[in-house]
Amino acid sequence: MAVAGTRNVLLDARGVQRALQRMAKEIVAFAQGTERLVLVGIQRRGVELAERLARLIENGEGRAVPRGALDITLYRDDLQTIGPRPVVGQTHLPVNLDGRYVVIVDDVLYTGRTVRAALDELADFGRPARIGLAVLIDRGGRGLPTQADTTGKAVSGRPGGRGDVRPDEAGETLRSRGPPYRLSETPWAIRRRPPLPGEHNAEVFGELGVSKAELDALVAKLEALLAKL
Repeated sequence: MAVAGTRNVLLDARGVQRALQRMAKEIVAFAQGTERLVLVGIQRRGVELAERLARLIENGEGRAVPRGALDITLYRDDLQTIGPRPVVGQTHLPVNLDGRYVVIVDDVLYTGRTVRAALDELADFGRPARIGLAVLIDRGGRGLPTQADTTGKAVSGRPGGRGDVRPDEAGETLRSRGPPYRLSETPWAIRRRPPLPGEHNAEVFGELGVSKAELDALVAKLEALLAKL
């Protein structure tokens, strides 16, 4: 059970390592071996995970796995809302994708919009035989019909919440809409972080079964009554 203001470990370093080892085996099965396999990480955490998965596959199969990186910024369906000069990272694909088994790798799967953007971008680089999706965390809340082919851990959270995924030592936060998770690289662990300002209130409103507007109206009535005393 999560406690407000604490960081409850969802996956410790061993748990993450076991999850990645299982995912690596499932990716090889998906691609029917490694001969035509390509791992493509979504910037930024997906690229790091793709590297770890590639090393695990190479150690187990004895064959190097090509891996690339996608920056999906220009393919986002909300591009017009992020300003006239979006920061665009590197997109790099090591081989032609025609006839390949391509596995997109990302840290968290939520609405599916990032994956949709990645699929649109991949279409500009060839026609793979099959495209799969590997994510470390599947937190539900889909806005598009998207499903991961291999998942490290499935979790659930309240719709409309907020969350982050970040390495402990860098202190760099990536925010997403959803429950508050933290991804630590050294050691790798997924933790809950303290809620942001206002999140405690939202949690209380949900437990009371009333909206903030209804609670504000009730407080106003009480203040009016007290003023008459």
